[in-house]
This record gives sequence, structure tokens and C-alpha cells, in this order.
Amino acid sequence: MCAKHVAERPPRRIPAGARAAVWILVAQFAMLTWLFHVDDGAQDRSRAQARASVALAGWHPGEDRSPVAKELLALADSGVSDAEQLRALTSRWTEDGSAADTTALRKATDDAGRATAAELRSDHRIFPVLLVVVLLVVSGGWFLWTRRLREAQRARTERKAIDAGERRLLALVRNGTDVVAVIEPDSTTTFLSPAVAVLGWSPDELMGRPLLDVVSPQDRLILTRLLTGSSGDAHSLQLRMRHRDGHELVMEGSLVNLCDDSAVRGWVLTIRDITESRRWEQSRELFVALTSHELRTPVTVIKGYADTLTGRWDVLDEPGRREAIRVLGLRAAELARLLDRLLSAVGEPGVPPVVERFNLVDAVAAAIAELPADLRGRVRHQFRRDLPIVFGEPASIASIVSELVTNAGKYAPLGSGDIEVEGVCDARTVGIRVSDRGIGVRPEHVESAFERFWQADTGDHRRYGGVGLGLYLVRRIVERQNGWVSLRPREAGGTVAEVRLPRADQGPGEAKTW
Repeated sequence: MCAKHVAERPPRRIPAGARAAVWILVAQFAMLTWLFHVDDGAQDRSRAQARASVALAGWHPGEDRSPVAKELLALADSGVSDAEQLRALTSRWTEDGSAADTTALRKATDDAGRATAAELRSDHRIFPVLLVVVLLVVSGGWFLWTRRLREAQRARTERKAIDAGERRLLALVRNGTDVVAVIEPDSTTTFLSPAVAVLGWSPDELMGRPLLDVVSPQDRLILTRLLTGSSGDAHSLQLRMRHRDGHELVMEGSLVNLCDDSAVRGWVLTIRDITESRRWEQSRELFVALTSHELRTPVTVIKGYADTLTGRWDVLDEPGRREAIRVLGLRAAELARLLDRLLSAVGEPGVPPVVERFNLVDAVAAAIAELPADLRGRVRHQFRRDLPIVFGEPASIASIVSELVTNAGKYAPLGSGDIEVEGVCDARTVGIRVSDRGIGVRPEHVESAFERFWQADTGDHRRYGGVGLGLYLVRRIVERQNGWVSLRPREAGGTVAEVRLPRADQGPGEAKTW
């Protein structure tokens, strides 16, 4: 491996504790060395006294005195306290060798021995011994302290890691969109995350209450059975839970038994709101069902007439052929329109529309003229030529009028009266109002009527047909142009649908029918 690819290691530093240990050991070694060498003079004197005593005790009259004198002088030179007296006695004994001088020398050497022994036992040696003992005690204490310190540092590091993990987990629980609850086997809540606000409650309001209070009565038995499981059990579940305002939400999640965990001591319920996704899933299923039903009719008619023309071309007269071809064209156009509506409903909004000033009266008249003849014959429209111009997409008016009039004709029986198309205007908007005398719409269904695939009666799609996209497409088209659409029941029966687009003129006016 090339040197440039080898990561340069940072210099390793000796820990402060290790440096302190080395210095203490060096100090102990120095003190012990001093202890064993500080008394070298006393030891020398002790050895010199011993040699002198042995030499003097082994001397006999008549023998050579010089070897004994040499040892006595060496004792005097070793630093004994009575060195001068010892030298004088040695000199006189060397010259005379009398018995009195010999006795005096023996006494002098014995006194030097006793003095040296006392020196070796003196109190001055206690201090270094105590100092060494203190150093040993300090070393032991330092070792124990550093060990405890390392353990405390390790514990603090582990605690910091645990605290950081707990803070991270707590932040996730507090800021997450999933509801986290700790409940006892009787469903009493001991902890709730702030995400419980999705049910319209705060954690404090539900704390200590049975969670079953907010579970739909139909699902309470399911939760009660799951809470009887053993430790470690985990379950996936779906529950219908009641919002504070009374409506129900579909919640999905998991339930885990952590009753044996001392940090939890309960069941942990983690759930999220899937009401919207469940609704869209049902809408997709309904879309498939309704689409297959609506496509089947024109496709069947087209196939039938095509088979008739193929098999009986020579039998049919010219009017019969033309009629068959006309029906094929109508059904093909109906099929194309249905496919366009489906693609518009499931597609993306796309780029913003390019709006322009245009005359709404002309656009509505052209749209009515393009309606099927049977439907066009039921329409009665009232538009004044001086209706203000508007901002919007002229091409979109045909789709808006077609959807509103078709929807009115579908739910209004043939004998219920005309479908009225009027022009309305106020200070800011110009609009189209379509009224019928059909089955009407309930006030509680007005907002739902603009949702995809919605119909007031789920069984009506077989009676009236359609896939529930008309009003949804109208709202989508109109809101792209900064307009709005509304729906309301009509007095004495029927429905009124109204579309408003921004005015393009400058003069304010009052709301009126033209």
C-alpha cells in the first residue's frame, strides 16, 4: 500500500494517571535508596569497632602491637565521638603495653560500640521509615482512587450514551406522528405521546383513564382479548377509535407486552391514523368496480352493432346501415368521453392553466350546442349579452357545462321540468348557475359530493349510472382558474350548482340574474 494512502496516526500521549504513577514509584525508589545509604557512616563505625574489639581481644602480651593499633586507629578515624582520647590511649598502649592501658582501650572500644549501636537505633531513622510508609499508603490510595475514577468515568460515559439514546427516543416519541401509549392489562393508560391529538385529546386528558373509552364499541372486545396475552407477546392490529367530536378513525399498529420490563411495566401500543389511506383504498376498489360497469355498456353496444353490420350488411337497407353507424359513433364518443374523464380524475394537475379574457355567454352557448340532442332539448338557458367578461380558460367551459348539465339530467326525471342554465354576476365574479328539479342533495352530503367516486347512495350507481367524477372534475377545473364551485339543495326539491370565475372588467356591480 502506498504511503500516501496510509492514514497518519495521531501521536499517542501517555495518560496523566500513568505519568503520576511513574513519578510516585521514582520517589519511593529514591527514598528507599536514601534510607539504606543514609546510615553508611554508622555502619562503618560499627564494623570498625567490631574489628578493633576482635583484634584487641586476640592480642596477648609479648605479641606485636602494630596490627591491633592499626585497627584502633581505624576506629578513631571512622568518626566516633571520643576519637582523640582513643588515639591517645592507642599511642600510649603502643609504647608501653601496660595492662592498665589495655583495659582502658577495651573500655574505649566498648563505649564506641555502644555509641554506634545507639546511633543506629536513634530517632532520626523513624522519619524516612514513616515517609516511605506514607508514600506506600499514598500509592495504594492513589491506585484505588484512579481505579474508582476510571470506573466512574466509564459509568459516566455509559450513562451519557444512555441519556443521549433516551433523549433521542423521547424526541422521536414526542415529535412522531404515531401514537405511542403504555397501558396496563385493564387498559388504563400510564403514558401517552402528544400524537394522541389526532383523536382530539391531549395526553393529560386521557392519562389514567381506560383506553377502551376511546375505542369503538365494536372493537373493544378485540383489544380486551389481546391484553390477556403473556409477556413478550406482539400483535398487529387495526382498531376503530372515536374522535373527541364523535366520528371514528381507523388506526393501525402493534401491541407488545412489556409488563416484565421494569422500565415499562405495561403493554406498549403504537398506532397511526390510516383513515385517509383506507378511504383511498376503498375509492380505488370502487373505481375499478364502477369503471368496469360503465365501460361495459358502450363496449357491449359497439360490439353488438359492429357484429350486426359485419354479419347482416347485405340484409340491412341504407337507412338501417346509417342508423347502426350513427349509434356506433355516439357510443364511441361516449366511450372516449368516459375515458377522458377517468384520465383527468386520476392524472396529475399538470402545469398551471393559461387564463385569458373571454366572453362567458358565447362559451356557454357553444357548450350547450355540443350536448347530446336528448339532453340539449331539456335545457333552458338565460344569458344576457352584456354579461361581464371573465378571466379563465375558454376551452374548459364546455367540460364544466357538460358535467353540470349531465349530472342534473341524470338525477332529474324527464317529467320533472327543464334544466335551467343562468348567468349570474356580482362585484368580483361572473358565474354559471345550473338548476334542476331532481332528487336533490342532502345538506350533509354537499361537501362529499365533490370527492372522487362519491355518490349519495352506493346503490344508485346501477340505477343512475356514472362513476362519481362529474363534480370532482368541475371543482378541479374551476379552482385551477382561481374560481369556486358550490352545490346546495333547491327549494321545493332539486339541486342548484353554481360556478364562479373572476371578472375581467373594472366596474363593480351587484349580484343579479341576467
